[in-house]
Amino acid sequence: MESRKRNYPFVIIDKKSGAVAGISQYGAVDFSQKRIEIGWTWLGEKWQGTGINYVAKHLMQKLGATCEGLLRNYSIQSYGPSKGYYVYSIIEEEWQSISESLIQTYGILD
Repeated sequence: MESRKRNYPFVIIDKKSGAVAGISQYGAVDFSQKRIEIGWTWLGEKWQGTGINYVAKHLMQKLGATCEGLLRNYSIQSYGPSKGYYVYSIIEEEWQSISESLIQTYGILD
């Protein structure tokens, strides 16, 4: 049985105020399948509807991830049914060119 963590949460900071706006995480990490999910984002009321999730989706596309689709009404939240979850992917065959682009453009993953 694998004893490594499966979820890695991190906070989202509002750059203007320095306040914690919410959390997101790398989750359902499966080292044996070389798979990770990004999301499970919760935002404080003040930051809901501000476009943070829209920006995150846009960044996934800019990164080179493919939008595989929308899981409509995927879960019920405390405030009612969710609008759904978008699923993006980067597969192994795409990762080489995407990682090279990240290194070239942003100097990360170096």
